Amino acid sequence: MYTIRKVSELVNIPTVTIRAWENRYGIVHPLRTEGGHRKYSTADVETLKWLKRQIEENGLKISEAARLLKQHKREQPSPPVQLIEETIAPGERHTELAEGLYRRLMAYDRLGANEWINLAFSLYKTDDVFHRIMVPVLHRIGDEWEQGKIAVSQEHFASEVIMSRFHLVMRAQPAGPHKARALAFCPEGELHQMGLMLFGLFMQGKGIDVIYLGPNTPYAGLTSLITANDVSIVAISASHARHLPALSEWLSECRAQFPHLTFVLGGKAFLSCPAPLRHFVLDGSLAAWNQWLEGLALTSSTGDRV
Repeated sequence: MYTIRKVSELVNIPTVTIRAWENRYGIVHPLRTEGGHRKYSTADVETLKWLKRQIEENGLKISEAARLLKQHKREQPSPPVQLIEETIAPGERHTELAEGLYRRLMAYDRLGANEWINLAFSLYKTDDVFHRIMVPVLHRIGDEWEQGKIAVSQEHFASEVIMSRFHLVMRAQPAGPHKARALAFCPEGELHQMGLMLFGLFMQGKGIDVIYLGPNTPYAGLTSLITANDVSIVAISASHARHLPALSEWLSECRAQFPHLTFVLGGKAFLSCPAPLRHFVLDGSLAAWNQWLEGLALTSSTGDRV
């Protein structure tokens, strides 16, 4: 990320001109620090260089160049995305991709946002894209919405775009022989499923067959489902502590009926949960998930059901 002074040096355009172009034509979208200072991405720098070339080499006015840029974006929605592979060192791409995706989501630009996501998938493995780009963007948007920095419509739009990609990837993962079968759900009344879906994708990618029920799942009928489908892992996600009493009761009954089931709990509701539940809580890091999977494989090798 660059300060406006550094951008001015890189493109040889006065800072006052950059601000004027930004305010009048909306051609770049710098981020703002907590102190209100502009921070420009490499894509912003390349956009300013392109505009300058149109003015100096083609004799366009800035208004004409800005209009041409917007037309080009409509026809080819994401020229900055095409530039990112050439201009950014590999170690910096996660940040740039996240920032580009964030800007497109805040502008209600579904096509542009999906272009950034497509590029991310072309550069990185699925786990990296979700853990290091898409989920951080969604967390950032959620935090900004809670702080009143963005509109509720922006938060809803961003969540819908990203969650639709979760669903698409989950459906697209090829089926095959599986090591185990898992049940994944959020308790009745719980609507936040991002963490559950991410964990479900992780399990599917590791050869575990996932029966994904998603948010707002009643407990009634789940034990029959577990029996009929030979479920050996139950993953549950909850974001609010109000779900814990009913969940604790159901888990107690379920463990008595299925003593060999493996339970995994995740979400904000379990940050400070009762001791009986704490044993099953797994944090949201990919490292913790891989460690859990290694432990699962070790248990399986001893002959116990997993």
